[in-house]
Amino acid sequence: MANNHYLDNDFFLKELIEHKNKCNLAKDAGLDAPTISNYLGKAFLLLVNNIIKKADYSNYPIQVREDMVSDAILNCIQYINSFKAETSSNPFSYFTMIIHRAFWRRIEKERKRLYQKYKYIENSGIMDEEGLYEDSDVEHQYDQYDNISNFIRIYEENEIRKKLNKKQSKLEKFFE
Repeated sequence: MANNHYLDNDFFLKELIEHKNKCNLAKDAGLDAPTISNYLGKAFLLLVNNIIKKADYSNYPIQVREDMVSDAILNCIQYINSFKAETSSNPFSYFTMIIHRAFWRRIEKERKRLYQKYKYIENSGIMDEEGLYEDSDVEHQYDQYDNISNFIRIYEENEIRKKLNKKQSKLEKFFE
């Protein structure tokens, strides 16, 4: 790694090919796959830490961001042998996409968890139009209720839209 901001893509590719060769030799010998090199581990950390700093991900709570980082590193290691050096010479791009997808999956999991929490609160009767909490001001109560209600409504609309898109694509495949 030449500096703290970039990876040497050629050296990254060389390390990936070397790791894949070691994995193939271990598999042929009936051994467990070898651990990744220090360089590959540092490269994944550098990629993940630079991507998590982007504005797209800056507004998430620290716990969610930590989970995003963990998921992304795990996915990089999980898919390390799926990179095909024969067809691509750009591992930077390949692993950047893996990282973004890991982040998106974590964000979706968090949205679902938040939806379930809000839906439980809404169904439990804790939240109603007459007031959320006795000690807070009325205007804040209605704002909070509206925000939670809007989140629930938008989440449910998106889920319905996803289901309709899946059905539509199945129908299109059927009539092709």
